[in-house]
Amino acid sequence: MIASMPNCWLCAECLPDDGMYFIVSPKDIVTARQRDEDDHITWLLEHEMFVVSCTITLLQLTVYDAVTEVLPLVLC
Repeated sequence: MIASMPNCWLCAECLPDDGMYFIVSPKDIVTARQRDEDDHITWLLEHEMFVVSCTITLLQLTVYDAVTEVLPLVLC
């Protein structure tokens, strides 16, 4: 599609440390970043997928609790 448009150009850059991506064209600048778990939960809630969002949240809490119990033992 872009190849058929002679005056169109596209540039993509990224800031790896910040996880930011920039896509630049003559008319638009789009910034993007990789989604995280909070973004996913927000999307699920916006789409009224309450059971799935609660399940994922509870799984995250279980993993967090397991890590916080083990981490002090590993650091000693």
